Amino acid sequence: MDRTSRTRLVFSARRAAFIALLASVALSGVAFAQENNGGDEPAVGAVTRVFAIRNARIVQGPGKVIQRGTVVIRNGVIEAVGASVPIPYDARVIEGDSMVVYAGFIDGLSHAGIPKPPKGEEPKRVPHPGDPPYDRAGIQPQRDVRTMLVPDDSSVDSLRMAGFTVAQVVPYGDMLPGSGAIVALGGTTPGEMVIRGDASLFAQFAPAQDVYPATTMAIMAKWRQMYREAEQRKSLGSTYAESPGGMERPKFDPVLQAFFPEIDGKRPVLFRAESALEVRRAFRLQTDLKFPIMIAGLKEGWDIAPELKSRNVPLFLSLDLPRDRSKAAPADSSRKDSSKAGADSALRVSTDSSRIGDPNRQNSFFINDTRILTYKDVAGERQGLKRRQAMSRRQYYLTAAGLHRQGVRFGFSTFGARADEIRDNIRLLVANGLPEDDALAALTTDAARMLGLEKNLGTVEQGKTANLLVTNGNYFDAKSQTRYVFVDGRMYEYGAKPAPKGEAPKTLDSSLIVATGDTLRPNPALMNRRDAGKRGNLLIRNGTVLTVTRGTLERTDVLVRNGKIERIGQGLSAPAGTDTIDATGMFVMPGIIDAHSHIAIDDVNEWTNPVTPEVWVGDVVDPYDISIYHALAGGVTTSHVMHGSANVIGGECETIKHRYGTVDPEGLVMEGAPRTIKFALGENPTRVHGRGFGVHPSTRMGVEDVLRQSLTQAKRYMEAQGRYEKDGKKDPHATPPRYDLRMETLAAILRGEIIVHCHSYRADEIVMLMNVFRDFGIKRLVFQHVNEGFKIAPELAQFGAMASVFADWWAYKLEVYYSTAYNASILTRNGVTTSINSDSPELDRHLYHEAAKTRKYGGLTEDEALALITINPAKELGIDDRVGSLEVGKEADIAIFSAHPLSIYAVPQKTIVDGVVRFDRANDPDDMRLNIDTKTSVETATIYHGEADRCMHGTEKLFNASRGH
Repeated sequence: MDRTSRTRLVFSARRAAFIALLASVALSGVAFAQENNGGDEPAVGAVTRVFAIRNARIVQGPGKVIQRGTVVIRNGVIEAVGASVPIPYDARVIEGDSMVVYAGFIDGLSHAGIPKPPKGEEPKRVPHPGDPPYDRAGIQPQRDVRTMLVPDDSSVDSLRMAGFTVAQVVPYGDMLPGSGAIVALGGTTPGEMVIRGDASLFAQFAPAQDVYPATTMAIMAKWRQMYREAEQRKSLGSTYAESPGGMERPKFDPVLQAFFPEIDGKRPVLFRAESALEVRRAFRLQTDLKFPIMIAGLKEGWDIAPELKSRNVPLFLSLDLPRDRSKAAPADSSRKDSSKAGADSALRVSTDSSRIGDPNRQNSFFINDTRILTYKDVAGERQGLKRRQAMSRRQYYLTAAGLHRQGVRFGFSTFGARADEIRDNIRLLVANGLPEDDALAALTTDAARMLGLEKNLGTVEQGKTANLLVTNGNYFDAKSQTRYVFVDGRMYEYGAKPAPKGEAPKTLDSSLIVATGDTLRPNPALMNRRDAGKRGNLLIRNGTVLTVTRGTLERTDVLVRNGKIERIGQGLSAPAGTDTIDATGMFVMPGIIDAHSHIAIDDVNEWTNPVTPEVWVGDVVDPYDISIYHALAGGVTTSHVMHGSANVIGGECETIKHRYGTVDPEGLVMEGAPRTIKFALGENPTRVHGRGFGVHPSTRMGVEDVLRQSLTQAKRYMEAQGRYEKDGKKDPHATPPRYDLRMETLAAILRGEIIVHCHSYRADEIVMLMNVFRDFGIKRLVFQHVNEGFKIAPELAQFGAMASVFADWWAYKLEVYYSTAYNASILTRNGVTTSINSDSPELDRHLYHEAAKTRKYGGLTEDEALALITINPAKELGIDDRVGSLEVGKEADIAIFSAHPLSIYAVPQKTIVDGVVRFDRANDPDDMRLNIDTKTSVETATIYHGEADRCMHGTEKLFNASRGH
């Protein structure tokens, strides 16, 4: 062998030895990895960035599997994947026998990597709670989550261990916490983690504490105000940039500028919306303002599938599922239907023949009936509630499968979920009907597509980012565990954790699993659901018809076609198939109208500011409120749902029809009803703002000052708008007045477009408001409560004001010390259009009794008394051309009573809205709740909490301390 050959041989031997040494060190992990013995901390991968996972089952994507193959990773990218891929000489080899490789999961909404803010003291009050600094109000859209990332925060590893490698991370906060970013759940610096910054504007319906916006309806109003103002600011900025001559430079506002990407359609608003109601509210804002939208954290999705499908917006379902964490109570052997506690028994159908109704009848309302035979059966009531709660939890477990069957695509969000339950909850959704491949798609491919990451993430393919999950078995099997996670090619190793001795491996409770063929049937009450848009056909035969406006008709029929009264007379016939109601011996009257109510809304008062006309209770209508059904049981078909009386000028109200069963708030709204708004005089606004917040007004004369100042500002706003509309045609640099939703609403009052309904008691203050309105030319006015109205009845009639009163409520506080049960009669006799209202979710069930009192106190006729709860409140709401009396052409809102409704013996039998029977005493299910809280205790669910002062709902905390509460 010559010298050259010997040199080459020695060099080759040394090279081989060096490579062998590197491989040995890499495989041992001694020098480059921290050993992990099954603890919480993962072993960080070796310095080498080349890995080969061989002989593993590779799930490249949903439905695409390599039964035995190799994945090669180099420098953070998948270099090769296949059944016969050669292993590079410099790769660290992971033996994949019995292991499964998946694409790393993608989380649609998370706080991963963001330290949780410490719980501090209650925030101090600010000088002007109605106009607080942006940060105190939870409005910080200019914040960037990238500046808050902490790579070694424990939340990152806990999410990674569950298989997630990428998350859309958002800041903590309230209404607008800041912008979100797409973040890799690996790396040692924030810069290594961020995949895409400024990915979304994070928003949620999280009110501020004790400052504006303190309610959801104020959040909605604040959104509209800020977004419209940002649009205006952006337009002015563009004009100035193009031609600044003669134009004042627009001021920089970082909060408003944060909306510019949404205005341009370049960035979505990421709304955290857990319920169908919150999703609909987010959609309402999106429809109004036209920004791109993304929904995440949805838990209660079963009632909004059609809207989700039609809008086709990015959607991430919550993996925070409800569980029954209560300790099972011992069975009560004294009850015939008692059985083992738990969800299994809670879901069974009662076959106890001693119960009311027939639970075995086809399409019975009494399936899963939970009625008890006596109020003393507390154990039975408790068991019944547990049964209903188990059914409610079942809805959550079936949601993903139900949406999948209806063609809705979605990803998942871990927001709010316990880290140790994430995998079990994914498996729970699969066990309840979501196919494994579709669950995997939600975790990978669908999530990647919705976040615009599909080119680099979501599948195990050559050229894609090396984000992988490696488990020692099928991820959806109970026994499998996470062994390795790769994030950008960095390996995190997790030791297998053996099951504790003497215990079986953790599996899902079989009681949480239902048949995969089950459909979403959330509640037996929904078997009685009717489409809100339905207009029924009915023939009511042979009743005593109380028309209210046209006298009483004996043995008369009422024919309803398409939701309207078509004919009234005797011996009427109806087309074949028309439902018929035999009203022989019964009394048929117009549906009762409650002119003052606070049912069916989530918020009553935005109490942080004495003037809040920009808020609107129509934004927070709650169709799930069981009070709607209770009102139907009292013959009430329409309610005027009002803002409370905490403010001098409160928010706009909403007139709703009781179409109970619809779960869309828009389905309750009375289409085309005039706009109304709530004002308030007297003690309520002065004690909330003067005594509670220490701001103006603190006296009754201060209330007048607030009114005059606000209306004067609105007049000036209108004048400025008028000047701009005139001058803007001549001068392209003319600057419009700053958009102000508050002033826009007050201007509508001045133009006569909104009817004012004013909370009032004392005669002097009532006269004061009429004088103020005369000065400003406002004519449309209804006084609510108006306890001392009898003192000034001629003055009310002269102004043209109307009155909605209590029948006999007074002396429950000092300013209502003086009144009389003759109030309604005196007002009526003086020509004031008068109604009797409830202001209560209990009193509205027997308003017919309240009206009957005027026969005794003042001697009103039957028709005059009935008018107080029918045609008169209809006039006060501006809807008397549609409802309030039984006349041909009017809407078929009808109540049928067993006796004359002014009789103490009268009981409502049927209540009809738009020709559809919404309440039927003869077929009344036990539990008509449309949505059941999965956590409510029996005691909370059954004990009645006083609602006598719903007008002041939300302000209690201001005064509880002084009362020793």
